[in-house]
Amino acid sequence: MSELSKTIESIRKDFPLISGSNIAYLDNAATTQKPQAVLDAVNKYYQEMNANPFRGVYELSEIATESYENARKAVAHFIGAKDASQIVFTRNATESLNLIAYSYGMNFIKEGDEIEVTLGEKITYNGTDYEIHSLPDNLMEIINAGGLVEAMKKRNGVK
Repeated sequence: MSELSKTIESIRKDFPLISGSNIAYLDNAATTQKPQAVLDAVNKYYQEMNANPFRGVYELSEIATESYENARKAVAHFIGAKDASQIVFTRNATESLNLIAYSYGMNFIKEGDEIEVTLGEKITYNGTDYEIHSLPDNLMEIINAGGLVEAMKKRNGVK
């Protein structure tokens, strides 16, 4: 067994659903499989501190808030963020992408600008003065042919 195979098998052991099976789960944009450590932490939360963080002055809420902030600090350390306040938790990838797009757009996109997205993206149009366009279905063919910029110019009437 190669070193890579050993590493992959070691990682798979952390995920109960795929451990010991030949499942290759690739739909991570929609739902990710959880390692046992995450399942244990969620179970502990619901059994020992199930309360809304940042919302109450009672003991369970304070415990939940502390746990939430400790998770933020752990993520900050793991990814090398300068400060835990730079870490923002969201519900899913779509919410994260929309938050980034909106935050960026508020500062850098101006009236008349156009945004290109793939058909699979779920971008919220917040009534702003820019246009959102879907890239063509045959995007990979265009990219492989080196014609993405030309295709966008053609569609937008740019010479």
